[in-house]
Amino acid sequence: MKRKSLTIIGLTFLVILALLTRSTSPNFPNVTISVERPSLHTEEISSEITENLEKYFTVKESNITINFPNAQPVLSLLANKTEVYVFLYPNATSALNAERKIKESLKLRNIGGFLYRGARNETFLLFYQYINYNYVLILAKGPRNELKAVENCIVIFGPSPEKILYLFTPLGRKFSDIFNPESGGKRTEEWLEAGGIKLSGYLDKLEGNYKGCKFAIFVYRPKDASKVYEELRKAFKNSGWKENSAFALPSDITQNPFGRMIGASLLVGDDKAVYLELAHFPGGHRISILYCNNTEIREVIKELW
Repeated sequence: MKRKSLTIIGLTFLVILALLTRSTSPNFPNVTISVERPSLHTEEISSEITENLEKYFTVKESNITINFPNAQPVLSLLANKTEVYVFLYPNATSALNAERKIKESLKLRNIGGFLYRGARNETFLLFYQYINYNYVLILAKGPRNELKAVENCIVIFGPSPEKILYLFTPLGRKFSDIFNPESGGKRTEEWLEAGGIKLSGYLDKLEGNYKGCKFAIFVYRPKDASKVYEELRKAFKNSGWKENSAFALPSDITQNPFGRMIGASLLVGDDKAVYLELAHFPGGHRISILYCNNTEIREVIKELW
């Protein structure tokens, strides 16, 4: 009886020891990281657009009212025979959502470039433009030749969050067709918030899955990016992820003439890894989040540069 009791005690001790010493997988952090939303420069942008149009058109304010769900213009103009409506948004996500609602409401069909045909056979111009950390959505209705002139007056070529995501980032170039749904572009998977991380105050973003590795790339104003990057690192470490201090980037990485690395961190847990990166580009700072198997993540890191 004494031997049986000792055996039971011994087995119980071994079970407890196994429970105490077994490895535990780190949790994906449940965190909300907020920064101040970019201010809408309504007066400045309205004045700039009006002045550009006045170089080629007779322009006056219009009293024609036009409203869509979550899309009310901040400026309504009549340029010769063309109605021009200007909408302002703090990021690309909200601008794209408003553009989609306008297309649905007017039953617009693309006829080339930014030109569309409406349900009543009217011709429209619809596009968004990045100006001074704001997204300007332009809707115009009028003769086709005037619409092309309106486009030429407003379109600005220069740095933008969209270029950071889809031109300067090789991984993003593989998903550049999502901006042209008419060509059958595939929408990417938005996984980060569903996993527990909610970011706000960004200018543009791209999320998806590439070669089994989940990625999320955000563009922030320079003054906000460092705060978001450091809070992400802190959130992962507080959730059990260990920073790999011996991690070294491949020697050929960051050889991108448009960007410059600011900081990078590899966090590991069991067979999973998270890579966080902060980089400077013209038009904003890029924050990259990669999440996949430890053995695969290094190959995907190269696709950022």
